[in-house]
Amino acid sequence: EGPITVGDKATCKVDYERRRDVAPNHTMTHVLNYALRKVLGPEIDQRGSLVDDEKLRFDFSYKKALTASEIKEVEDTVRAVIENAMPVDTSVIPLKEAQAISSLRAVFGEAYPDPVRVVSVGAKVLDMQSAPSEEKWGGYSVELCGGTHVMNTAEAESFVITEETAIAKGVRRMVAVTRGAAASAERKGAELASRVRSLTNAALSEAAPLLGPLREEVDASGISAGLKPVLRDELTAVGKKVMEKKKKEMAALTDVRIQSAKEAAQQAISEGAKSLVHVISLGLDAKLINKVINAVSKEYPELPFMAVSEEEPGSQGAVLCVSWIPKQQVEAGLIASEWNAAALAKWGGKGGGKPNSAQARATTCDDLEGLQQSARDFATSKLA
Repeated sequence: EGPITVGDKATCKVDYERRRDVAPNHTMTHVLNYALRKVLGPEIDQRGSLVDDEKLRFDFSYKKALTASEIKEVEDTVRAVIENAMPVDTSVIPLKEAQAISSLRAVFGEAYPDPVRVVSVGAKVLDMQSAPSEEKWGGYSVELCGGTHVMNTAEAESFVITEETAIAKGVRRMVAVTRGAAASAERKGAELASRVRSLTNAALSEAAPLLGPLREEVDASGISAGLKPVLRDELTAVGKKVMEKKKKEMAALTDVRIQSAKEAAQQAISEGAKSLVHVISLGLDAKLINKVINAVSKEYPELPFMAVSEEEPGSQGAVLCVSWIPKQQVEAGLIASEWNAAALAKWGGKGGGKPNSAQARATTCDDLEGLQQSARDFATSKLA
């Protein structure tokens, strides 16, 4: 703390606690470079990197997003190097001799000192120096680097790629973690995978309310970038089944509602009513509600009809009013949009449409009977 001036004496100290977390991230950045080249091809080139005690970040040249299976293969390749407990060897040798090693990876455009430090994962640098053209060196990570590294890949413990994104045209970025952070990501991934698979085997009625929250949890999690899209796809598949089931149920329910509405229309006419306001309970699906409207208006073409439907019956939540009015009643002064507005006035309903057909919605309604009465009174006043 405080100002620094020329001539001040300072004591430099290495933060070995932090270095212990930086080192495995740095070494695995090298191994990730090797794994990407192995999985995606020799055209992969490093475009930048960042290493700290929490994560590693690696930018590389590639023209498209990696698939979930490619990410998993890269991840598995790095994990195999960790599981094989490969020694990490370093040696300072002449730059020209280092550059002669067949599998050497260097950052394009970087200026290196001479002599230069070579970091090899799994093979001795001096062996490579003595036989630089050997094809077998292609099976190891070899880079020019002056940074801190582990002595053995086993010290990294585990490895998880948490992000794979584009940062520029033809440049991708991977973010990954090792050690405790990787273990935590693996545990969370296994937990979420178990819950997603349990959902796929659950009854669709049980799965439906859990889909949204579980998808949000998967999206927000720091699990493997190879696992996340797989879980999303599984949830999407379940969601499609739920929607298909719901469509079939709603289609059957719509037929029931049509019959009920026709009966109500017949009764209204027999009682001399000048309009029909009827609760049909089809949620907020305007398409299905209009199907009921069309069926009733076709059979009873002279009866103004307002269909009322709550988002969830008895919830006092959102409510939708859809109105249809014959030409004669429109000419008499009953306008569909005004009818809806009168019904929903107490709850601030909003909507629009044509004089003979319109719909309006309110976000809440705590008195469905009151809504219906307001609608009936308005229609009676216009058609008196």
